[in-house]
Amino acid sequence: MSLVESRRRSSRLPLRMTVIVAGKDFEHQTFNEPAETVDVGKFGAKILTTRRLRLGALVSLRRPNSDKSESFRVVYLGQPDPETHKNSVGLELSSIEDFWGHTFPPESW
Repeated sequence: MSLVESRRRSSRLPLRMTVIVAGKDFEHQTFNEPAETVDVGKFGAKILTTRRLRLGALVSLRRPNSDKSESFRVVYLGQPDPETHKNSVGLELSSIEDFWGHTFPPESW
């Protein structure tokens, strides 16, 4: 178990889906573009994005075909993938909402 996994408040489910991520990138440029989730949890997600973000920055995620969006804080920045040049970004949900529309397993399973 990695340090990041040991600090999580809930388990994650592997879920690949497109989301729309918006905010300000590392260079303070406003952006609004598609990204892909790697895994999701009750309190956050890991996404792949072409944007370089800042640790602690706030971004919003919106599921396609939905008006529902939520604010997330950037809590982890991975190295860019050498092939795709996408950045692995860990996000923490700012509020306790059912953003994903999924039921998560209990912590003891």
